[in-house]
Amino acid sequence: MQFHPSLALGLVSVLLGIGQATVASANVISPSGEPPAFESVIAQTSSPEDPFAEPPLARVDPDSPIRIDVVNGGELPIIFELTEPIALQRELPPLGEISFGTTHTSYLPPPLSLLAYPLEDEIGINLYVVSAEDNVIEIVVSEQLSDIPGGRSMVITETGGIYLF
Repeated sequence: MQFHPSLALGLVSVLLGIGQATVASANVISPSGEPPAFESVIAQTSSPEDPFAEPPLARVDPDSPIRIDVVNGGELPIIFELTEPIALQRELPPLGEISFGTTHTSYLPPPLSLLAYPLEDEIGINLYVVSAEDNVIEIVVSEQLSDIPGGRSMVITETGGIYLF
């Protein structure tokens, strides 16, 4: 499996904590009227009413074959599953690489949903789209300790828009 040269830089950036992430801050006032507390949250890329109202992170040509290359940049195994189209679960070991689809013979037809989730209940997942060029989507995924554990998903819409949830 061959990855785009920017993947190494993206992977190092993510692992060092200097990768791109949209972080927003909010002042929270408790119902008891206590002074506001500072809380950092990952900014949502869509509204709850229409998750695809915002522009996509990237685009692919939905009429051409699509390949998704994934690197597990973390220290724990992560499970991946295509739910549209349905495919078997695949476990990706730490620092492992995996591909879904190919750009040469067959293709994954949009709409497409890829789920990533940890084996351990108290762990959350970070999922980053490093690049999306020539219908090859490169993703780095890693675990994180989280107050809200669970998985992440990547959706490719019928028009080729790429979204993370």
